[in-house]
Amino acid sequence: MTDLIVIILTKDEEKSLKRFFALPESSVVGIVVVDSNSIDNTVELAKSLGGDVIQHLFKNHAAQFKWTLENIGLNTEWVMKMYADEKFTSELTDEINRRLDKLPAFTNRVILRRRGYFIGCWLRYGGKYPDLLLRIFCAEYGISEMKMMNG
Repeated sequence: MTDLIVIILTKDEEKSLKRFFALPESSVVGIVVVDSNSIDNTVELAKSLGGDVIQHLFKNHAAQFKWTLENIGLNTEWVMKMYADEKFTSELTDEINRRLDKLPAFTNRVILRRRGYFIGCWLRYGGKYPDLLLRIFCAEYGISEMKMMNG
C-alpha cells in the first residue's frame, strides 16, 4: 500500500468536503485539513468524516501550505495537495494505487492531469486539458515556495 497523505486547506468548505471525503477505495492513509477559522461546519464535518483537523490563520495559499509542511510532522513517504472542491476520480485512484509504489527510486514528484469542469461539463478542448499540476511529491523533498499559487 502506498504511503500517501492528502493535505487540504479550507475556509468555509462544508459543502465541498462531503464530496471530497467520498473517496473511492484508495491508497490514501490520511487526510489533514488545515482550516482557517471557518464559521460554517467545516471543522466538525471534516472530523466526523475522518480527517485530522488543524487550525491556522490564513495569510495566503503559499504561506499556509508552507506552514503545514513544516508543522504537521509528516510521517508518510508521499504528500498530495488538493483543494476541498476537487475530487478523486476513480481513474486517479486507480492510477495512484497502480503506479505510485512502482515509480523509479529517484522519483520525488508526480505531475497529474487535472480535468476542469464548467457548469458540469468537462473542458476538454480550448487549451484547458490537460492542466498539468505537480500535486504529489516525496515528503522528504517537498517545500512550498512563497509565491502566488493557483492549483
